[in-house]
Amino acid sequence: MKRLTRIKGVLWALAMFGLVAIVARLINGLGATTNLSDALPWGLWKVGNMVAGVALGTCGFAIAAAVYAFKLERYQKLARPAVLIAFLGYGSSCFSLFLDIGLPWRIWHAIVYWNIHSFLFEVAWCVMLYFSITLYETAPVILERTKFHKLAHTMHRVAFPIILLGISLSTLHHTSLGSLFLVSPTRVHEIWMTMLIPVLFITSAVGAGLLTLVLITLMYNYLYDKKPDLDVLGSVAKAGAILLSIYAIIKGYDIVNRDIIPVILSGQWEGILFIFESILLVFIPVGIIFSGLAKKSANLMAIAAGSAVIGVVLNRLDVGILSYFRTAGAVYYPSLPEIFTTLGIYSAAGLFFFFMVENFEVFDKPPVRPKDAGEAQSPDSTFGPIRSFGDGVLRNPIHRYSAIAVVSLVLAVGLFSSSLLKGAPMLSEKVAPPTALDNERMVLVINGNKNDVSVAFRHDMHKAMLGGTQSCIRCHHLDMPDDKNTACWKCHTNMEQKTDIFKHAFHQEKLGGNDSCVKCHTDTSRPRWRDNTKKCYECHEENMGMLFTADDKSYDYMAPSYVDAMHKKCVGCHIEMQNTVDRPALDECYTCHGDVKLQTVR
Repeated sequence: MKRLTRIKGVLWALAMFGLVAIVARLINGLGATTNLSDALPWGLWKVGNMVAGVALGTCGFAIAAAVYAFKLERYQKLARPAVLIAFLGYGSSCFSLFLDIGLPWRIWHAIVYWNIHSFLFEVAWCVMLYFSITLYETAPVILERTKFHKLAHTMHRVAFPIILLGISLSTLHHTSLGSLFLVSPTRVHEIWMTMLIPVLFITSAVGAGLLTLVLITLMYNYLYDKKPDLDVLGSVAKAGAILLSIYAIIKGYDIVNRDIIPVILSGQWEGILFIFESILLVFIPVGIIFSGLAKKSANLMAIAAGSAVIGVVLNRLDVGILSYFRTAGAVYYPSLPEIFTTLGIYSAAGLFFFFMVENFEVFDKPPVRPKDAGEAQSPDSTFGPIRSFGDGVLRNPIHRYSAIAVVSLVLAVGLFSSSLLKGAPMLSEKVAPPTALDNERMVLVINGNKNDVSVAFRHDMHKAMLGGTQSCIRCHHLDMPDDKNTACWKCHTNMEQKTDIFKHAFHQEKLGGNDSCVKCHTDTSRPRWRDNTKKCYECHEENMGMLFTADDKSYDYMAPSYVDAMHKKCVGCHIEMQNTVDRPALDECYTCHGDVKLQTVR
């Protein structure tokens, strides 16, 4: 039982870290605690917790359908564990969605303000209603151990129509979760972008959900020294493998029909990720289960189930987050508060699971508690006070978990302080144009954020030194249409952040509306991405200067921040020139910034 005690201790610690991260999110907002952006607004909470979490909880309605709709009584003893897993999975998902909303206290708006044309509206209603149904199905397990046991029996008697409603709701929202991604066909990578996403989502969710039940049941048997019923679990695992095989057949048909095998095998990281996802989600679990080895070995059955669970989570992350990287021109990494919030929510769900199985008849009669849960042994004189502390505190569950909570809370507060995470937040600050010190604008004062750090730039001197008017292109490397030598601040508009200089709506309007798409997106067989569209210089060669040529593949439509652009251009040129003008320190900060210390330049 020591392994169970250790696991609970780890879960308590992670739950406390998650609690601090959640409080920080609620106080400071999304911007201060996540790495989400306008280009990638769906992160770990919405996709990893919500979309993937409800997929793992599908065992609830699947087993309910088998027992109550199809009268398969042999699975009756798995009904309660399945419903509990569904309750925890959907509860975790709803709470994660609450945290992911910009104004979380408005989560109830979907109930009052209806938008019947939105997939999210249908998903919100189905998820909330099905969570309520899992709560209804879980309540009798608790009530039957209280003085309200008669109410529990009454709830059992009227449960059938509610269970049927739950089966319908769960089926509806899983297909709708897949449909969410159909509204962004030009953003999702073509490996995952298909009109069959709704069907793929429901088949993979139910298949992996059944194997989630198998995995958790095996873990329960292992932790509480119970003998697993490999015959029943094997049947559930086989049903899950059949559904994953159906998923694989549909996905295989889709891949061949859309002729994307060359894309998968092209060496792109998305293709490699898809192959890895498929191995985990389909090939390992299906191979082990259909070989018959799973019914003979609990370990192999656990490996198959665990592989499917990881595979379906990875699939949801691939579709909902990673497939957007290429078209967004950016990469999303979850912040520490995001990671620990996710771990904290799942850890709290795990602790509640242990509480339920140890105090109520979920699998069977509550198991015997760990022997060392409350036993305090006499101190060993060899270690004196240290042994007394261990016996008096660490062996008492209340004292032990209180100590873990206090230590974890202190560490989490220190870890999540902004100075330790990522320093001062990167501000979005518009750039002010340079001002002139003379009427002829020969000397410009560069001070984009109007603080005390500025540079007096001798424009005439640099122009003459670099070759006269022919040298303008070295700095003014990109001109706006009908302009010449466009000023730096007009493209590099933000002091600290990159900005997108391509105005899609403007180009669409100028070129003739929606019918103009094929003028830039010439390959109509693929989704309309930035990667497979015409390059800017094909239409604007006269504006592109020396910056880009037909052989240059690096242009990503993003202008670096004003600070980065100025430093890269000025310091880079000074490094080139320092030997020519015999000034070895020409690239040092004080050359431009005068007497200003390095740490105050930015």
